[in-house]
Amino acid sequence: MLPCLLGGLFLSIYDFLARSVPRWAVLSAVSIQLIWFYVFLGVTAVRTASVFILIACGTQFVLFLIARGGLGLGDVTALAVSVLFFVPTGLRSWVLLIIWWLLMSAVLLLQIMFLLLRKRKTSIACVPTQFFCALLTIALYFFAYN
Repeated sequence: MLPCLLGGLFLSIYDFLARSVPRWAVLSAVSIQLIWFYVFLGVTAVRTASVFILIACGTQFVLFLIARGGLGLGDVTALAVSVLFFVPTGLRSWVLLIIWWLLMSAVLLLQIMFLLLRKRKTSIACVPTQFFCALLTIALYFFAYN
């Protein structure tokens, strides 16, 4: 999971500082992680990862289209890096993905509410929240089941 971890950390810092997400970094992190899955876990893990990426990014892309200006396309593509954390967890991955999505939504909502209460611009870096919530969900999973 090191390529995904480093890629997510890089994207989070970059999004926080520059408010953009470089596509080359997303593509690099996802490609290296898929190769790692293929070498260590086999073709099944790569297929699972591909399905997770398509579903998560597809859902996020629909939200991007519905709420113009609410999400950037970089937020959609960066989701591919965070979703790869859930592949090694096996059959529980779908439940964890839903928990992650709910946690991420709640944290983003709290961030926006806090900014609105302080009467500040509501533009926030979404990638650090995606990444942090993915790590938190996986950490809670391992503490609960190990």
